[in-house]
Amino acid sequence: MDGKDVDFKANPFETMYFENTNPTAESCRKLKIHNSAPIQFPFHWSVYRQKNSQKISLQDEETHYRIEPAQGKFLGGETKEFSVYFCPQHAEPYFEYADMIVEDIPIASVRNPPEGLKLFAAANTQKSKVPMPTYVGSNTQFLSIPMIMFNLRGQGNSCRVQCEPPVTVFEGDLFINQKYNQQVKICKLTKGLVKYKLRME
Repeated sequence: MDGKDVDFKANPFETMYFENTNPTAESCRKLKIHNSAPIQFPFHWSVYRQKNSQKISLQDEETHYRIEPAQGKFLGGETKEFSVYFCPQHAEPYFEYADMIVEDIPIASVRNPPEGLKLFAAANTQKSKVPMPTYVGSNTQFLSIPMIMFNLRGQGNSCRVQCEPPVTVFEGDLFINQKYNQQVKICKLTKGLVKYKLRME
């Protein structure tokens, strides 16, 4: 993560925190994942807002995080880098979730699968020869397995600016249909890129 090794056994890494970010700006963290197995498998990322939701929706959910590449294939022994982006829309905290879903491999080949997933697989295998996928839209005979799961945490912060001069005064006589101007400097006091729109009232 961000160039530093993560030992999941010694220090379980469950939550990815992002620096405070101005609304409509983006912050990014880099994540490298190594496939230590010799086999290739397809994957995709699922980013969502509600954990353990009883309601299943096939529509794209509006989230404030995204991961690139969002899907693809992991080669055996490959190390792949992912960019995880946070883009708040307002000055408020954002709590969302991301799962890396692997496809097209049997659960028996997964080392230390989640207990709930093992029970689900056993129940479906008893009912039919082909287990039902855990995720809607799976095109494989095997379970869709959430291999890596993260909590995503970020804070949208209002952008602080400084205006020089703070008050603009046009002195002297002003005539109709004549243009008068003064230069105003606006300095942003927080980090990050910000989009802006000027509105005169």
